[in-house]
Amino acid sequence: MSAYDVAIVARNLIRDYPQVLEITKKSTSTFAGLEIHSTNYMLEGMPAYRGGIDGLKTGTTDKAGASFVGTTVEKGMRIITVVLNADQQDTNPYARFTATSALLDYISANFALKTVVQKGEAYNDSKVTVLDGKEDNVTAVAKSDISIVQRIGSGTTPALQFTPKSTSEMAPLEEGKVVGTMTYDDQDLVGQGYLTSDKPSFEMVSEKKVEKAFFLKVWWNQFIRFINEKL
Repeated sequence: MSAYDVAIVARNLIRDYPQVLEITKKSTSTFAGLEIHSTNYMLEGMPAYRGGIDGLKTGTTDKAGASFVGTTVEKGMRIITVVLNADQQDTNPYARFTATSALLDYISANFALKTVVQKGEAYNDSKVTVLDGKEDNVTAVAKSDISIVQRIGSGTTPALQFTPKSTSEMAPLEEGKVVGTMTYDDQDLVGQGYLTSDKPSFEMVSEKKVEKAFFLKVWWNQFIRFINEKL
């Protein structure tokens, strides 16, 4: 497997089973009465300790050499690093960890997390049409902070696009219902870009509740839509 492939596996593991970090962050643990020491020397109390490291896996084979998949949270970013066949591994038992730390230093010095839309805020004219409601549309707002990783000093303006979940929503519409997504089109990709082919996307929800209109208005609206569809 390439470093790229290993990164995909690590990302999926952490995303689908985040509780694994509760185990991998421990420098020692006891199983069946036997104390076991982690081989991740970047954990607290270890020779290559670096604050924030909470995983993930060391490995050594004839083909891949001394390798390490690390993960940490720095500057608000969940970072995954992959080091395969570390240089100077024959003379330096901490070579894989030294390389990982250097990579993390580079990331911290050159990239930062930027919030472009805060939770509860709209972006430009992010509205959704509402049928048979007391209001004709509702504003779509961010379900949570929309944050992206950008290269420090980049002059690129974040390219965001709102896409409704459907052409319209039917009243009554509850507050906080997912009504669309905000997609980020990264114009400053690094290497092969993201680990998946999909662009980063974020859920957008209805800003408020929209109640159903008076029944005569609903009947009239439905009649008009029926006529328009049949013409």
